[in-house]
Amino acid sequence: MYLYNIDFRNVILTVMNKKYLIFFSVVIIEVLSIIYISNTYSKIKFTALFVDLPTSNFINYSVNTSYRFFYPSERLKFFYINPPNSYRLLNESNEVTVYSMNSEGLRGANSYSKEKPKSVFRIAFFGDSFVYGLYNNQTDIFTELLQKKYDSLNCSKKIEVMNFGVPAYDFSDMVELFRQKGKYYEPDVTFFLLDFAILDWNNEVFLPIVLSNLQKEGWPTRNSVKQRENYTRAMSAAYKEYDALFDSPDFLASLENRFKKNLQDLNFENNEKSKIVITALLLNSRVNASLIYDGNKYNFLVHSLNYSDSFHRLWTSEFSVKQDVDEHPNRLGHEFLAESFYSYLLSNGLINC
Repeated sequence: MYLYNIDFRNVILTVMNKKYLIFFSVVIIEVLSIIYISNTYSKIKFTALFVDLPTSNFINYSVNTSYRFFYPSERLKFFYINPPNSYRLLNESNEVTVYSMNSEGLRGANSYSKEKPKSVFRIAFFGDSFVYGLYNNQTDIFTELLQKKYDSLNCSKKIEVMNFGVPAYDFSDMVELFRQKGKYYEPDVTFFLLDFAILDWNNEVFLPIVLSNLQKEGWPTRNSVKQRENYTRAMSAAYKEYDALFDSPDFLASLENRFKKNLQDLNFENNEKSKIVITALLLNSRVNASLIYDGNKYNFLVHSLNYSDSFHRLWTSEFSVKQDVDEHPNRLGHEFLAESFYSYLLSNGLINC
């Protein structure tokens, strides 16, 4: 069993001593809302590493509205990505958060060469909105903070920290993005961050339910008030319908088998070229969370951030954008994650600095 422990007391103290002013007055935004594009799916098929997409996308989204572009693959019908060369503005409580994607659809301003130079060591992060950095500007997310740490060190190679996070991804989406794009960058270490209830999630089941309920409500409409009401009813119905599936042992079994298959596919696609690390952050799942240790048979590492009830309380009270309502990390939470990954990489000899 590859479970490495770190003295997180020092990590937490390091973060807490930095006295950042945290002020987030936010309204929960449903990142799973969908703009119905053409015939539901984009006509563009995303199968190549560098796909020919429009070079300029400006996307503005407000409360309870987001945008999603589907690129069906042979494995996933509802696969989607961050549009390359795009900017998104999130307006909440007179605060504006800017999300920028580079030419490869990764969050950040830096672009990366198609072939990794011998002088470069790459660390890739795959995940959902926690990795993407929802509610946080670019300079405040943990991948950027981690990059700054390594830029200040005299490492034997140049360190590149890559952010492959996409809001509302499940583990299957992460593995598919690694298969289609991530592995071609030849990352030396690749993290897959699984947070909270992500083991329970299957977008291939949930998103068709969402689309069906949005259609029933006639969403979207030109009337903004009515559109929000229709959207709220549709999403509420979709969550209830999906949640009811857990009454079936067969559905739980299907989720567990899907996770095991994802580990198998990830191992096949990686072919031992990158050190794979499965990071569990406060997993709270109806699916057996010990499934992550099935990765041991493929020599994957498990990086556990599942501490204790006291740490969970610390996370919700200090590291979350809104206590007990939205557990996405705020600036302080991202600082904690940066310190945690930095300590983990060094203490386990995964990086030479």
